[in-house]
Amino acid sequence: MIAAVGSDRVGVKFSPRIAFNDIEETDADVVYPYILEQLNDRKLAYVHFSDSTGEGWHAKLRPVYQGVYFAGAGFTKESGEALALGHA
Repeated sequence: MIAAVGSDRVGVKFSPRIAFNDIEETDADVVYPYILEQLNDRKLAYVHFSDSTGEGWHAKLRPVYQGVYFAGAGFTKESGEALALGHA
């Protein structure tokens, strides 16, 4: 896709450990940081992570990714403000 439209027009959404078709991501703690490290050099428009499981993915993954990071799901007012301010 990057070759076809340019990296600044490509975004990727991830939902770690979300229940889907009986898939179990037992290695998610290793896989997602690795993926983000690899995507850092690609200069994507954004990555979007959903923390639907409430495992604290945003606090674990946001520091790894150097580009635009959309954080979705799993927030209270306080935890959302803390992440936005870099305190999560």
